[in-house]
Amino acid sequence: MTSISPSGAAGFGRARVTPPRSVGGDDRDYDDPRVVAANLQRAVAAARTRLARATGGRATGGHRPR
Repeated sequence: MTSISPSGAAGFGRARVTPPRSVGGDDRDYDDPRVVAANLQRAVAAARTRLARATGGRATGGHRPR
């Protein structure tokens, strides 16, 4: 079997595959605007970090909250 391993700026590592765990919550958490906002902030921060790493830190300009 052949394994695909991309390299360069778009490369990614192998993630461990684990069965989903129940943490006791349910989808009602996603109706809370504070949860949605926190998830969005984390996603944007992660995307900025990935972009900065992929471009060597050259593409980190733009609007940044103070």
